[in-house]
Amino acid sequence: MSAAIFVFVASLGAVTTAASSQSPAPEPPPGVIISGRTKVKSKPKPVRKALEARYAAISEAYRLKDPDAVLRMRADDFHAILPSGQVWDAAASAQYTRAGFAQAETTLAATFGIGTIEVYGDTAAAEIDQHWVRRQQKAGTLRFVDTRAHQRETWVRRDNTWLLWRVDQVNPGPWIVDGKPIDPSKPYDPNAPAYEPPRK
Repeated sequence: MSAAIFVFVASLGAVTTAASSQSPAPEPPPGVIISGRTKVKSKPKPVRKALEARYAAISEAYRLKDPDAVLRMRADDFHAILPSGQVWDAAASAQYTRAGFAQAETTLAATFGIGTIEVYGDTAAAEIDQHWVRRQQKAGTLRFVDTRAHQRETWVRRDNTWLLWRVDQVNPGPWIVDGKPIDPSKPYDPNAPAYEPPRK
């Protein structure tokens, strides 16, 4: 995704690699559906506060170039569903996250706006607006990269700790490299004309 980005972070939607998995997405974790009945929603305020702290820690990890800190906040069965429908398991997602950290020389900003949170027991699905600004190696040159994405990030509480379980519904926003919009679905070409997304 994330992480998306993948944190996952604002580059999840553009990548298709051999590391991706075609296996179906795992079923929702316990706490969402029980005996065919949806659990009553919990009040989201305490959960929002907890997730704000998690995203603040993720942002700090990007500033410090510490991918391990990001990965420690993921569940063992973490997975991401790309816009293409491909499913990345925890290992593939971790590989991509580490590669993203290696390419980014300096993070100038990494923010995560939390929108609506749907809470069911120990499961919380949050609408997230990601914005990652960094200096990154692309096409052999250090460039100014500014990317955005909107996606759903589902967290599960295990042993009283919130862990990121799934990233899906990924919608890449504007991607700008050295001041020029680019197509996030294609490999970067510094000589390509400025990208104009199709009108909806």
